[in-house]
Amino acid sequence: MQNIFILDYTIYYKMAYAVDIINDSFKKTKELFFPIRFKYWVKMGFVNLFTGGNSGGLNDPRYSSNNKDFPSFANLRDALYQFNTKSLEFLSQYGLFIGIGAFFLYLIALFFSYISCVFTFMFIDGLVKKDIHIRKSFEQNNPLGLSLFFLRFIIGIVELVITFLIFSPLILAFFRNELSMFNFWLLIPMVLVWLLIVIVFGIFLFLVNSFVIPIMYFKKIPFIPAWKYFKKIAKKKFREIVIYWLFSMILVIGASILYLLLLLIALIPLILVLIVFVLIGVLTYFGISALGSELVALITVILYGILVILFLVFLITVLFVPIPAFFRIYSIEMLKKLESKT
Repeated sequence: MQNIFILDYTIYYKMAYAVDIINDSFKKTKELFFPIRFKYWVKMGFVNLFTGGNSGGLNDPRYSSNNKDFPSFANLRDALYQFNTKSLEFLSQYGLFIGIGAFFLYLIALFFSYISCVFTFMFIDGLVKKDIHIRKSFEQNNPLGLSLFFLRFIIGIVELVITFLIFSPLILAFFRNELSMFNFWLLIPMVLVWLLIVIVFGIFLFLVNSFVIPIMYFKKIPFIPAWKYFKKIAKKKFREIVIYWLFSMILVIGASILYLLLLLIALIPLILVLIVFVLIGVLTYFGISALGSELVALITVILYGILVILFLVFLITVLFVPIPAFFRIYSIEMLKKLESKT
């Protein structure tokens, strides 16, 4: 019985494509970046910078009670009413300017979303061809990038509409100046439904990123036929795709730990580089101020600081580019495995 169990486990293990392709994915990633080709490494880091990297922030949940009791329910309602009233007054005065500003920010976001879509295919291009020419690759992958951009645009609109519909009672209460009368217990089912929608869209985008985008690149077809092609594969290999998703989550955790370790290793050199940049900025400020223009000195230092931050972000992206390269190669190898067994 024990031998049968071991045999069954071995067969199952070999059938798990996501496990079988890990070594090949590591090997191909290593061959691409080692021995180090500086020019290729920098170019791929630049492309990866615009494919849409991870971002994060720190929350500061501090509060101070100042030895006072928590406000009563009546006082809380009064505070909500005051907040609601003042917010509506502020919007009535500056709403037009806020709307115009938000519209321009949205246009800028759309532009960078389009760039991100094209560069996503350019990154695959650089991995497959083991070299990349930025301008030529951009021109060749622009049609595919546009197809992906329209998909993301539509998904963004749908998510925005769904979010508005889910939280519409709260939004309407705010604009009616009835926020103080709103039953905030309703937020629990609202948030739960919203999280469910987010999970569904997240799974869909995971499938698009892992499989549909490589299909679009290799077959040179837009999203809809690529999605139909993927569905044919997925129907026959659903279990393998689920296993691939699980292993991807494990690998993401491992990659996050690796990111942290590499950052800690590079922390001292980065701090030394940052100190040099700060000294240059200080000397620049006092040098220009000595000429009699503190405003020009301040503007110059601010612009200089922005450039330094962008340079450091680019530097870190270049150093870590083999990690996203591995995940993309991993998804491509998985797609090839699924196609070969279909």
